[in-house]
Amino acid sequence: MYQYIHKLDQLKNIIKDAFLSLYEKIAPFSLETHLKAWIIILILTYSGCALAFPKNLLNKKICIEVNDKPVNDILKQLGELGGFQITYSIRQVDFERVLSLKIKDQPLQEILREIFPSKDYQFRVSGDSILIYEKKAEELKPKSKYTLSGYIKSQSTGESLIGATIYSSKDQLGATTNIYGFYSLTLPAGEKELIVSFVGFEKQFLSITLNKNRELDVELIENNILLQEVVVTEQEKLVKQNRMSTQKLSPRELKMNPPLLGEVDVLKTLQLLPGISAGTEGSSGIFVRGGSPDQNLILLDGVPVYNAAHLFGFFSVFNADAINQVEVVKGGFPARYGGRLSSVIDIYMKEGNNQKLKVAGSIGLIASKVTVEGPIKSDKTSIIISARRTFADLLARPIISLSSD
Repeated sequence: MYQYIHKLDQLKNIIKDAFLSLYEKIAPFSLETHLKAWIIILILTYSGCALAFPKNLLNKKICIEVNDKPVNDILKQLGELGGFQITYSIRQVDFERVLSLKIKDQPLQEILREIFPSKDYQFRVSGDSILIYEKKAEELKPKSKYTLSGYIKSQSTGESLIGATIYSSKDQLGATTNIYGFYSLTLPAGEKELIVSFVGFEKQFLSITLNKNRELDVELIENNILLQEVVVTEQEKLVKQNRMSTQKLSPRELKMNPPLLGEVDVLKTLQLLPGISAGTEGSSGIFVRGGSPDQNLILLDGVPVYNAAHLFGFFSVFNADAINQVEVVKGGFPARYGGRLSSVIDIYMKEGNNQKLKVAGSIGLIASKVTVEGPIKSDKTSIIISARRTFADLLARPIISLSSD
């Protein structure tokens, strides 16, 4: 840039001297001569400014030699050699790409084209700067589009197929037929691979050249698929009744809940069911759909249980080893239940193993329990005995004695 400014200063001085010399010579002459002289001065001034900068910086010849340099550094070096500025967007130009160049006396446009070989990049001169940019989408010539239309019918009957599809795999565009079997699909011009299909008919694969609006009628062949023999046999109804808001839990499901201090609690398992929530953390009280614990009817083999918790509500009175099934009804109570608003919890005890003697027991941190069941008379009479003993009083006794002293 400095060399152009120096040339302008020299040119300005030359024009100034020429103007003074010319003015001294034409001063005695007429007004017409003065006007002609001013026109000549303006032409010389414009010509001098035009000579100060080249007409097109892209045609300027430059010598450059670089080895393994990023594009960003190469463009800076070109600008310093040519005395101009190169402008580009970092989102459009990969300026970290490494190149090696060895060029002597080549136009700048050819050098830039070697750096950016893709035709998507364009170069434009703006003042003393060169802009590098990508072609905009609107600058790209859009492809012509044509409409493909017609009817899709059955080959055997000639009936129009409603809802048949025609799809161009190359363009990923498709259409379906209307109630008259007619379709219309607009696609870019060119070679097309079409897939025509309908349920119960064989697919057709068509290759066409779309260079104008055209009609294409397609006839599909029925696809008769022979199925293997199916034997339908009578089976027991899986659904015997339709009771809403009712859930049944088996002993196995009751014991899946992690026990508190080694003690499986039936009511704590019920607190995990939908529509049921717990009250105080660790307590056995249950709240069904906003109701209070005293609004739940708890039955043990049909007998109401009014106090279903021990140890201030932390443990329920039910021994999980002696329970056969728990049925929870949260709404739409049958007529045999009554007296409560929120829910019915019907607990059924085991009747005892009438085949063989079975003993189950466990020792926990705060309680131990044992269950014995077996036959009195095989296949007819059985007995079950279940007992549980807590250690709470044993643990609390020293504390009570110390406090009493």
